[in-house]
Amino acid sequence: MTSGRVTATRKPLVPITVLDRHNNPHTIQFVFDSGFTGQLLLPKRFMDRLGLSVSEWINARPATGDFVRVPYAEATVVWHGTQRQAQILQLDSEPLLGMEFLWNNRITIDAVPNGPVTITPIGG
Repeated sequence: MTSGRVTATRKPLVPITVLDRHNNPHTIQFVFDSGFTGQLLLPKRFMDRLGLSVSEWINARPATGDFVRVPYAEATVVWHGTQRQAQILQLDSEPLLGMEFLWNNRITIDAVPNGPVTITPIGG
């Protein structure tokens, strides 16, 4: 199980540990966004801090509705106690946690300030 909390500004935060290019762990607070269909999203300043190199560009459609070319990198993250690879899109936004990353998990949010956010694997 992974646990987070809801902020006073109504954002469900979930900590995820991302390994930098030297395999050093960095815990980043990601906002769970059920409308984001990708895995993870970080602004350039985080990508630079982690030393993640853009490996390719893909077409993505942010909330504006228009398709844009977005750089991304592959990175190792620690999730439910194990390491896994994740695709991290680079956009100047707050760190976002998307539905593709959370597939096969149960998400429970108590939508009150400091309410718990729990993410539990459901298999499959």
